[in-house]
Parts: sequence; structure tokens; C-alpha cells
Amino acid sequence: MPSVGGDAPYGSAGRRDTGAWASPGGRHVADGGLPARPEADADEPYAFRRGRHGDTTGSKLTAREIRAGFGRLVRGEWRPAVILLAAGLLVAAAWRAAAPSVAGAGNPLEKDVAVDGTLAAFGILAGAVTSACVLLRPGRYPARRTLIVVAFSVLASAVSWRVGDLLGTPHLRALGIVLIWPIVTSAGLFTGSLLPGLSRRLED
Repeated sequence: MPSVGGDAPYGSAGRRDTGAWASPGGRHVADGGLPARPEADADEPYAFRRGRHGDTTGSKLTAREIRAGFGRLVRGEWRPAVILLAAGLLVAAAWRAAAPSVAGAGNPLEKDVAVDGTLAAFGILAGAVTSACVLLRPGRYPARRTLIVVAFSVLASAVSWRVGDLLGTPHLRALGIVLIWPIVTSAGLFTGSLLPGLSRRLED
């Protein structure tokens, strides 16, 4: 008969004390008959650990938390945001100043194309300048600045369109041109990140 003690395989009540053991189905079961929770990895994100163990409380961001997080991003990069919005106003004024002469240079069938093309040209130029500024001055947190610049280039392009239409006629016909500025900005940032010298600047 096995003795009762610290080295004995049986507890004081004669019950085998093996801790967590495998059930016939292959699941680990704790002493009390409940499935044993796997140990969490210290390097694993907290929200993922909670979701993996079945506890989803607090694992999803609320709309208020998302807005607060975006507000912190903007406060940290308010200078590029303000510069982009001011650039949107400048592009609107330049487009409206050039639109009448451009529209009068062609026949009536070419008028709309000329007006839309003028804003498209300003959008390409603004996107190239925007991406070059970010690549040359990525700031302390390049990823954060990149997100803010891309987001506010969309807003700046929309400002150039709406304010330009309010300043006079003819109005923009092809609304897809509004996306040229942020598209060129994103393409310039992506291309610059592949170049050795600029990529090291972004990593630093």
C-alpha cells in the first residue's frame, strides 16, 4: 500500500492527485473537472489573449475610443494637418483663377475637359510635393505622420474642389479627380519607402 506523503502519488484522502490531466477527447481538464486554461504568452497582445480565452470583455474598441485615438494622432501632427488644409485653399484659388482662361481656350466640347484637367494637374503637383515633404521630414513617428498626411490630403483635395466651385464657374464635372491628390501622395510615399536612402530616413 503506497504511503501518504509529499512524494506519494495519492493525496491524503486516497485520491490520485495528478493536477491537470487529459480527458478521453484530448482536452486538458483541471482538478475540478473544468477545462484547463492555457497559459498566456507574455508577449501576446492583451486583447488577443482575452479573446482567445473566450473573454471578449473590453477586446473591441468603441467608437468613442476610436475618436479619442484619432484626436490624439491629430494633436501630435497638427502642423502637417493645418498646412495641408491651407494648401487645399491655395489650390482652390489657383484653380479658379486659371479655369476661365483655360475654358475659353478651346471649343465648348473641350471646356469641361480643360477645367477638370486643370484641377487634376494641380492635384498631381500637390500630391508630389506632399509626399516629398513627408519623405524628407518624416518626424519623430513616421508611421503616424504618414497616416495623418494621407487622411488630410483627402480633406485638402475636397476643400480645393468645394471652395473652387463656390468661387465661380465652370464647376468640376469629373468628381474622381478629387482623389488624384491623395493617390499621388500615397504612391509617392510608397515609392520613396522602397528607395534605400529614404527608407532609412523613415526607419530612423
